[in-house]
Amino acid sequence: MIKSKNKSSVVKFVNSLELFGIGYSWGGFESLAILQDLKRKTEYTKGRQYYRFNKDEHIVRIHVGLEEPKDLIEDLKKSLRYIK
Repeated sequence: MIKSKNKSSVVKFVNSLELFGIGYSWGGFESLAILQDLKRKTEYTKGRQYYRFNKDEHIVRIHVGLEEPKDLIEDLKKSLRYIK
């Protein structure tokens, strides 16, 4: 969970990742990240029970692939500077 009053900074964090693609993992070998937005009521979330996040709480779903771990950590650290 990332606490930020500014959702656009969380989007910028995800978009600035260089070694992570954008999307959900379907069992592949590449690293992926996506902002998970469960705050909106949609057909998918209607009637489901899940943790309710506050306005300033955001989930970024990360799938770690086969890239060099040190490189992935550096990529995450570099992009965290956008979180405000």
